[in-house]
Amino acid sequence: MTKMYFNKEDAIEFGINEAIVIEYLKFWIKANKKKKIGEYDNHHWTYATYSTIAESFGFMNETQVRYTLKKLINSGILITGNYNKFKYDRTTWYAFADEEKFLVWQKYLFVV
Repeated sequence: MTKMYFNKEDAIEFGINEAIVIEYLKFWIKANKKKKIGEYDNHHWTYATYSTIAESFGFMNETQVRYTLKKLINSGILITGNYNKFKYDRTTWYAFADEEKFLVWQKYLFVV
């Protein structure tokens, strides 16, 4: 069984699903930043489909992931873009509007 980590303050402010998705995106954005990939328009980005994120968790379905991401976008936490190589590829890219707030070390609470 995999443990899921999320920031306690994020969970209080935005909700548990939102805090878990934020943590998921942090992981991939930091990985891309370390590899020096996914930097566009002064932000560090990662891309993912609803199904990819849902499969990673196993406890959220695509509808829940879509709702959670839209909530984070509408609240101004996430921004979206399309930096795909092919125009027909509609995979969404995600970045934090305020990278300094979300890409720093924070205390975690874990869920088993």
